[in-house]
Amino acid sequence: MRRPGFYLLLLSILITLSILSGAYQASSQLSGSLEIIDPSYSVAQILKPGSWFSAELRGPPGSIDEASLSAYLACSIEGRISNISLTISGYMRDGNKYIINLSTPLISIPQGSMYPCSLVINNKGSQLISERSVYLYNKSITRLGIMHISDVHMLLPTPLGTAFQTLTSAVFLANALSDVDIVINTGDTSDRPGDTELYRYYKAGVRSLLKPLLTAPGNHDGSGISPDLFSSVYESNVGKITWYRRIEGYLIIGLDTSSTGVIDKSQLVFLENILRSNIDAKTKIIVFHHPVFRASARGTYIDQPLASVPSNLFYASWANAEDIAREFLRIVDAYNVSAVLAGHVHQDSIVIYKNKTMFITTGTLGGPRSEYNAFRLIDAYSNGTVIPRLAPGTSLETMMNSYNVEKAVIRYWQGELYSGVFINISRDLSISISSLDIYVEAPKKGDVVIERITYDDGKRQNIDPLSRIEILGQDGGIRTLYMVRIPAQEIHRPQGIVVRDKNMDISAKPSIIDISINPPRPRPNLDPIITSIKVSSGSTYVYRVETKLVITMRSGSSIEIYGEALPSWDYSSYQIIFDKVDAVTANLVVKAYDLYGNIDEKTITIRFREPTTTPTTPTPITTTTTVTTRPEATQSPTITVTTTQYGEITQTTTYQEQTTTTTTRTTEAQTTTTARPEAQTVWSSITTAVIVLVAAVVLIVALVINMRGRARS
Repeated sequence: MRRPGFYLLLLSILITLSILSGAYQASSQLSGSLEIIDPSYSVAQILKPGSWFSAELRGPPGSIDEASLSAYLACSIEGRISNISLTISGYMRDGNKYIINLSTPLISIPQGSMYPCSLVINNKGSQLISERSVYLYNKSITRLGIMHISDVHMLLPTPLGTAFQTLTSAVFLANALSDVDIVINTGDTSDRPGDTELYRYYKAGVRSLLKPLLTAPGNHDGSGISPDLFSSVYESNVGKITWYRRIEGYLIIGLDTSSTGVIDKSQLVFLENILRSNIDAKTKIIVFHHPVFRASARGTYIDQPLASVPSNLFYASWANAEDIAREFLRIVDAYNVSAVLAGHVHQDSIVIYKNKTMFITTGTLGGPRSEYNAFRLIDAYSNGTVIPRLAPGTSLETMMNSYNVEKAVIRYWQGELYSGVFINISRDLSISISSLDIYVEAPKKGDVVIERITYDDGKRQNIDPLSRIEILGQDGGIRTLYMVRIPAQEIHRPQGIVVRDKNMDISAKPSIIDISINPPRPRPNLDPIITSIKVSSGSTYVYRVETKLVITMRSGSSIEIYGEALPSWDYSSYQIIFDKVDAVTANLVVKAYDLYGNIDEKTITIRFREPTTTPTTPTPITTTTTVTTRPEATQSPTITVTTTQYGEITQTTTYQEQTTTTTTRTTEAQTTTTARPEAQTVWSSITTAVIVLVAAVVLIVALVINMRGRARS
């Protein structure tokens, strides 16, 4: 008979092998095969023909074969891909990375645009592709238009649904605004450090962006995880952590405050070296996540000598490293830096230092907001002047003076046979738009039809694109995007644009799969009604879900509450939360719409609990939708509830008695309905290490027991 020690030994070996296998798979993120990390879709190079740049690749020793190494740019110029050969002037090994020096030929390209290119590196018979990582241009830049976004926080809930929806709206606006040349993101792209899945959502959100993107990391990207895991995950999914880009007389430098809230001394050296070697650049812009000055310092003009700058003006993390803060200000002053862009505090703030440097902090695009989710527009001129635009009715002293992205509802999704976008831009966005250029991706095969649907009159018409763009994708396939132009007088109409296979069935109805209520039986006048709605596509994705709650009150009267649910990132589910009501029963009517107006409708009955005499504590709820009430003059005592979260789409509630009921939503509830895979964070690494250690101890104990058992026998 086998002794117990034998079975313990066998079990320990199996556990250890299983853990080592999992650890090996996890470590593949840290080692992996050869990949391009710079330039990337999110930290792009911006060049004129005849310029040189460096590509940075990560991989194990021996990954590159010099004899087979070659490179080219696949550029979308005048609608078609043109392959432009690059000259390799040498490469070197630096730690676990390869630096390859590349130069572009001095060729003639059309003036005016920045043309997106994918970098292709051939090595050992295989191709590495970095999509939309280089932009070629042929024009003199006297003004650089910047869209500044920050704190995207994939995949938190927002008044447009999730951070994916606010990002989509910003991307489509960046494409549409002719005076925006580049987009700068100052960090907290993900909401969980090390979570590769959240970066995939980000990449999907900027898939249609056709202007250069530059990104710096925030604390939600890199804090609380090991430096190795941070650099591995971030560089593989976003791009280089610290970088600089020279665009004619403009110099843009990206730094990293993700770990401690300040740059470290090595970055101070890096910063001064780059500024010194680019002393001829007139307009110098530095970008990182944590602002140097507190948000409460907004509107302050700082003219004091460096040593006299009050410490209480510094943001907390910089105040805790005051020597670095003052050295940074010395460098900024000595090299005449024009602007420093930051985020982090989810508020706007502009501080003017020495009457020449603008410290510009922009509120959150997709995280919890002070007043609204925001983006900023900045004009940077070649003479060194940088001017942030202020939203109408705001000033340097107001908490928010950037633009409200919630006023631009733009919902985009792709299916196998179509791509479609719903657009509803409020006049309250307060940006002058001469025309709205919308880029929509075509299906991969088949002849396409482009249609515009206007929802205020129910009309559908075929339209012709003004241009097309071809992009070499990361997978080696060609993506084609068509540009359609919506004239100025039509911009504020709710409308949809669909590019589809001409043989696609446009009459297929969407389906409401499930409607769930939490709690299943609400307590009258105590519980909000959290409603989750699962849907499946019709001819297109479900872009809109309307609700009507018909309530029978305990008083015997009835009321109707109309609302619109908010989408998950992929439009597979929607959510709406109704406030507590003193009701007996209610019927909830749900309607789901696809872009072609196909509808599915379902009704469920909600039964409320019988009231009890025991006092109970209401279920806590944190609302993030601002709702205002106003009396309707024509129908007393009617109360109308209106929310501006959908631009000009309003939610109206008609009551038959003097009661105010509002529709709200919570962060907690939205999180329960949005599918998000578990993060690959430091906790998984720590857990694995602890389990491996325990398994090793068990294995040793098992070996000792087994050996003693043999000795006795």
